[in-house]
Amino acid sequence: MAENNLGSVAVNSTVRFKFTTHAASGAAVAPSSAFESADLDVYKDGSATPRTSASGITMTSPFASTTGLHHVDMDLSDNADVGFYATGSTYEVVLTPDETVDSLTVVKVVARFTIGATLDTIKAETASIL
Repeated sequence: MAENNLGSVAVNSTVRFKFTTHAASGAAVAPSSAFESADLDVYKDGSATPRTSASGITMTSPFASTTGLHHVDMDLSDNADVGFYATGSTYEVVLTPDETVDSLTVVKVVARFTIGATLDTIKAETASIL
C-alpha cells in the first residue's frame, strides 16, 4: 500500500485517490470485509487528534470489482467538523480499519495533501511562466 502524495489541492475541492491491499506474498488481496469511510482517520498539521466525522468521505471497496483496489472521495467543503479543512494546512489520511488484510491488522498512511498553494507550488508555477 503505497502512499499517495497528492500535493496541493484546491479549497473546497473533492480529493480522489486509490490505494491497494496486498498479501505478504505481494499478491492483491481483499480485506476480511469491505472497507468503509469510518476506516479512515484524517489528521491535520501533525496533530494526534483526527477529524471526528467521516461525513463527506466516501470509500468504495472494492473499486470496480477489482480485488485489493479501493477508492476514496473526500469532499473538502464538508464542514461537519467546523474549520477542520483550512487553507495552508497539511493533511494525512490514515487507514485504520477494524477489518484485517491477509489475516493481519493494518495501519497505513494512504494519502497526504495540502489545501491551497504552497511555496513550492508557487515557485514551480512562477518558473514555468518565466
